Amino acid sequence: VYAGEMFVSRFIEETRRTRHLGLDLFMAAGTKVFTPLAATVVSVEIEKDPLGYGCLIALRHEPDGCPAFTSLWGHLGHEAMGRLKAGDRLEAGALVGEMGAPSENGGWAPHLHLQLSTDTNLSATEILGVGEPRYLDVWAELFPDASTFGGIAREFYARQGRSHEEIVR
Repeated sequence: VYAGEMFVSRFIEETRRTRHLGLDLFMAAGTKVFTPLAATVVSVEIEKDPLGYGCLIALRHEPDGCPAFTSLWGHLGHEAMGRLKAGDRLEAGALVGEMGAPSENGGWAPHLHLQLSTDTNLSATEILGVGEPRYLDVWAELFPDASTFGGIAREFYARQGRSHEEIVR
C-alpha cells in the first residue's frame, strides 16, 4: 500500500515507512465529518502527490484541563478549501469536511484519516501518517490513539468468532 516515494523513511536509510499511525474510517465519498471538540483551524491544504492525503485539515484543540493538541483530517473533498481558512474557529459539532472521492483524496477508497498529534508545532504536512516500525514507541507518544476522539469505543476492537488458527485449519 505504501509504495509511493513519500513513504521512504526520513530517518533510516533504505527503509520504508509501513505502520499506519492514524485511524481510518471508511464511508462513502461526500460523507460529512464533524469535530467533536471546539477547535481553531491551523491549515487547509491540498497534497497533490499520488497516494497522498488530497485535502487535509489541521485543527488545534485546547480543551479545559488538557494540554493543547492537533487533530489531522486527511483524504477529504476539496470543498473545504473554499469554506475554511487558518484562524477560523469551529465549535464542537461543526462541519470539518466531506470524505473525498479517489479523484481528489490521493487515489484512495473514500475514507477519513483521523490522527492526533501532541506536537502542536507540526504543520499538517509534517504530521507523519505512516511511520517506521522501529520507532513505534516514539510515534505512540507523538501521535496518540485517535479512537476515543473519533467516538470508537474499546469494545469495538474486542475479538469475536473463530481464532486465526481455526480459520487457517
